[in-house]
Amino acid sequence: MNTPQVHSHLVFLDSPEDFPLDFHATVSGRTPEEIRHLALDEARNFYGPTLETTGVHVLSTHVVSDPDAAMHGVYRATIVFRQVVD
Repeated sequence: MNTPQVHSHLVFLDSPEDFPLDFHATVSGRTPEEIRHLALDEARNFYGPTLETTGVHVLSTHVVSDPDAAMHGVYRATIVFRQVVD
C-alpha cells in the first residue's frame, strides 16, 4: 500500500504583519448585494484601514436560509477573507 506523502513548508517571516490571517464574516441579508456589502464592512472592521490599499481575497462563501430570521427570504452567509500580503 502506498502511503501519501505529507509536505510541509517552513516560512520565515520578517514581521508579524507578514503572517496572513483568514477572517470568517457571518452576516444575514436578503440579497447577494446586501450580503456582500455587509461582509465587506465586517472585513474592513477586522483588517482596518490597510484593507483599502492592499485588498482581500475571498477564499470561500457558504450561504443558507437563515433559520433565526422572522421572515422567509433572509439568508445567512459565511464568507472567508484573506488579506493580500506582499
